[in-house]
Amino acid sequence: MSARTEPLSVRVCCANLIGAIADDNALQSAAVFESDLLPTVTKICQDFNWDVRKEICGQLPFIGKHVGATKAFKTL
Repeated sequence: MSARTEPLSVRVCCANLIGAIADDNALQSAAVFESDLLPTVTKICQDFNWDVRKEICGQLPFIGKHVGATKAFKTL
């Protein structure tokens, strides 16, 4: 999911989906997020294309709201 070899549109969509999942509280616990999705979020934040980074930046408030401020600042 969202590997750098994927097309740009897939990487942008992945960033948007992660924000939507976090915003809808579809993640049952912060532990699930940390173990399953945090590595993907980190990869997306470090993407070489600015469109992908721009999209994930727009989704970070939703992700941070679900995870909590303390863990969001510690892990990202």
